[in-house]
Amino acid sequence: MRYQTTLVASTALLLLGCATSPSERYFHLTAMAEPPAVTVGVHSAPNLRIVVGPVGVPDMVDRSQMVFDEGDGRVSVDEQNRWAEPLSAAIGRIMALDLGRMLGTPLVSAYPESPWGKPQYRIRLDIQRLEIRLGETVTLSARWSVQGNAMPEMAASEKDGSSLVSEQIEGGASIAASVAAQDRALTRLSHDIAQAIEQLQSAH
Repeated sequence: MRYQTTLVASTALLLLGCATSPSERYFHLTAMAEPPAVTVGVHSAPNLRIVVGPVGVPDMVDRSQMVFDEGDGRVSVDEQNRWAEPLSAAIGRIMALDLGRMLGTPLVSAYPESPWGKPQYRIRLDIQRLEIRLGETVTLSARWSVQGNAMPEMAASEKDGSSLVSEQIEGGASIAASVAAQDRALTRLSHDIAQAIEQLQSAH
């Protein structure tokens, strides 16, 4: 009888713990609705076919849980707040949308998709640093390469570059505010790459 009572009590405590554990929340990155002021000067090219990716991200943040930098070499892995899709796929998707708006072409897709045939430009992206300090800043460091053939009769062209972007998190220490800051950081990175594509176009 004592064993049965203990078992029942243990089961009740376990169920109570499950019932009161915080539920998981899922977030996704979002492309800017309108190109911000920093995109002024990038000319439209409505017929350009571009593929973004593959995208590499650091192993430390390449997980469904959100990872936050706490300083002094410490990070925290948030089990309740998670990404709704793999981070590398999300970055490629958002940058494809941003570049399409900046360059005025609808023919931009995320790797490995290329529904409009052979791309004229392929963007390879290596995110080397993605640090989120809640209530403070998002820091994004990336190396990238634009490889392409602007016109069939022209020789292949390539431009390598790197970007370091820091965005203030506006609106306090909420998760949503930190995600919005990441959206803005990716838009600034997309602008750097859009300018590189524009320079290659002008060279031809």
